[in-house]
Amino acid sequence: WARCCYVLSVRMKDPQFTSYLHWGRAWAALAVGSLADAQEEAVSAARVTGHFVPISLPLAARAALWAGDAPGASDLVAQIGASLVRGQAFALDLVTLRAGVAALEGRRGDAIAGYREALRGWRGLGLAFDEAMAALDMAILLAPTEREMAEASTAIEAARETLIAWPDPHTGEHPRVEAAAAVGVEDLDRHAGHVSGWNG
Repeated sequence: WARCCYVLSVRMKDPQFTSYLHWGRAWAALAVGSLADAQEEAVSAARVTGHFVPISLPLAARAALWAGDAPGASDLVAQIGASLVRGQAFALDLVTLRAGVAALEGRRGDAIAGYREALRGWRGLGLAFDEAMAALDMAILLAPTEREMAEASTAIEAARETLIAWPDPHTGEHPRVEAAAAVGVEDLDRHAGHVSGWNG
């Protein structure tokens, strides 16, 4: 499949096919914890085709966040914010990513407020996958206590249910939070269990 996509991208004159290839590789890399590759591929997708900025740079920023690279993530968030793209989902991507930057920088109050806004917004738009990814970010980057954020356990459990509903089309396996290999499955389970009692 990957070979076919590459051949098509070479033969097609429209550069967006190359961007789609980079974008697909970025998601695949994120799913196995190859965060540097995920960031590079996502940035390449946006560099080749400008209108990929709203779907690729947020992915690159997420990879940077999961890698613990606050300056890199902050720079990508600034690039996203400086683009001319507007819309509810785009705005919520920024809220979600800025919450992640706040979490890495130790600004827990800002991070909690940001994640609350993001989760509420994604839920309001009916975008379950984006809501789940925001909750996953929160579990990895912030791991709020029940006292800090009582609703976190519900959000993480809902994310779990959403993510296991997306099986790998090739293996049939459910990716769940192993996608966050940046911190290791054991660490992620610990963070999620910290607020939800979820042990996988």
